[in-house]
Amino acid sequence: MFEKAVITVNRAFVIAASILVLLIALAVFQDVLRRYLLGAPSLWAMDFARYALFYVFFLGLAPALQSGHHVSVDLFDRVWPRFLGRVMPYVAALMCLAFGLLLTWFVWRLTARTFASNPLAQTIVPIRLKYIHMIAPVGCIQFVLTALMLLLRLPGHTRTGAARPVEG
Repeated sequence: MFEKAVITVNRAFVIAASILVLLIALAVFQDVLRRYLLGAPSLWAMDFARYALFYVFFLGLAPALQSGHHVSVDLFDRVWPRFLGRVMPYVAALMCLAFGLLLTWFVWRLTARTFASNPLAQTIVPIRLKYIHMIAPVGCIQFVLTALMLLLRLPGHTRTGAARPVEG
């Protein structure tokens, strides 16, 4: 049940991030056309692209972890003694979980400060920073849940500790 929920949320995050990437491309494309063909660039496109890219980053954290697309170090896999070779995937998974918890703590503090002070973003489009920053803890919490899911299903992992892509 836990694994299915994590996978479902990750799938939704991928869809949302993909739509945002498409919208970023369209916004930048129309801005380039307006700028060079009409001499009248849009004022909002670059701000939108910047905000949306922030969302894409945090929406993509957990799905990238689930699919094994985060950084992986396997330089020493062939030289570990057999015992360490069996233990290292657990060490790596625990370190990934610890990193996720630490990142969540930092972005939670930043987001809490942003909500408390309620500043405007210093861009042309007037938007409160809290609406931009609020995705950060959400993405980090999902990253932690995904790391926990991968830790709990470790016996099915390869010797390198890389996560198996989830079927379905």
